[in-house]
Amino acid sequence: MVAASARVKARVIARAVTIAGRFDGNVTATQRVRMQAGANVQGHIQTPSVELADGAVFNGTIDPNRTEAAMLVAKYRQAQGSGSKTDDKAAATSARRSDGAIE
Repeated sequence: MVAASARVKARVIARAVTIAGRFDGNVTATQRVRMQAGANVQGHIQTPSVELADGAVFNGTIDPNRTEAAMLVAKYRQAQGSGSKTDDKAAATSARRSDGAIE
């Protein structure tokens, strides 16, 4: 949770995220992202469910479709301690099934 008095600039990876303060960055959540009244969010969100309360401000993009693939890439980056585009491609390739779907 990003508290109402908090100012955060980060990349967040979690199951569920609640934001009440200022947030600038990327959020990947497997379940949902909630932006409470008074929240000010700028960035990119990847999650299947978004809740934007009256009084919350959001400026950015939301991608509800690629959450699982994004989580695989994030886990791979954490394990490797890197964030290069080469790592992204390797993670996506290793997660791809023979029929082309992402697992």
